[in-house]
Amino acid sequence: MAFQLLTWERFITTNLDPCGVESKFEDLCRQLFINEYLSQNKLVRYVHANPNNPGLECDPVFDEVNQRWLGYQAKFFTQRPGYAQLRESMEKVVKYYAGKVDCVILYCNKSLSTQATDYKRAKEILNENHISLEVVTADSILDQVRKYPYLSSYYFSAHPITHEWIAEHDRYMFEALGERFHREFNVDTEFSLQLSLFVRDEQAIKYINSKKETLLSEIDGLIYPYAEYRSYFNAVKAAVHDIADIEYDTIEDSYQWEKYVRDAVKDESEKLKRNRKSCGPGCRKKNRAQLQIQRIPRRSCGENILNLQKESTR
Repeated sequence: MAFQLLTWERFITTNLDPCGVESKFEDLCRQLFINEYLSQNKLVRYVHANPNNPGLECDPVFDEVNQRWLGYQAKFFTQRPGYAQLRESMEKVVKYYAGKVDCVILYCNKSLSTQATDYKRAKEILNENHISLEVVTADSILDQVRKYPYLSSYYFSAHPITHEWIAEHDRYMFEALGERFHREFNVDTEFSLQLSLFVRDEQAIKYINSKKETLLSEIDGLIYPYAEYRSYFNAVKAAVHDIADIEYDTIEDSYQWEKYVRDAVKDESEKLKRNRKSCGPGCRKKNRAQLQIQRIPRRSCGENILNLQKESTR
């Protein structure tokens, strides 16, 4: 499981260098263009761009999979999209590449309205010359970047947080601490547990499975003082015993533990409710005890099983 924070604000702050943000965006789009449209070619084709290439960022390149000539255009805007610029670029595409390119891939960091007048005109100009237009904008670009961790790292300084990364980071920190680190004086904290649940590591698996044993122990402590409700407690214990331990690939099964336990003790719960209703004024003390018993397993389940879904998805 990996987590990457990719935003265009982060892209701008990461690429504040003499080359300029627009130049970096063009580089990013070039690599996405190659990865997404040319990587399946049997013949390796390099993207060539002349200085101040008109209309397209590169000379048309052949896409063997779809049997077509492709080119791409990259537009980066810090404010609102410049639709007039898009139209002018498509006019240059037609002027310099009509008959040489079949499809133009348009990359833009802003969302584009297909109803904008200049956008419609740009597409009409291309269609009149038998050139199609594919648009990749805003979040769609970020979605493509997430597929390539090296692009996330280089252009967004977003390093994927995985279990392996955390383990390697811990190893490095322990080595740096040297003799200053002693395991007997370093105990697991609530934050450590929440982090384990977040990445779903081995500690998280053990913690979730241990919830069942904790609940069983609590029930054993209740059977003696409330022996008259032994059948109810036995039903809960039987249901918990039937729950299989989870593994890494079955951790989401724990989300259903609550429903399973509730369904398993449904008959016993209804029996307790009926007994409470039929109890007369002379057994108020027993009535209060019944009410307490009905709440105890619910509380235990709530603390030990029913909230596993929340904990596992933090």
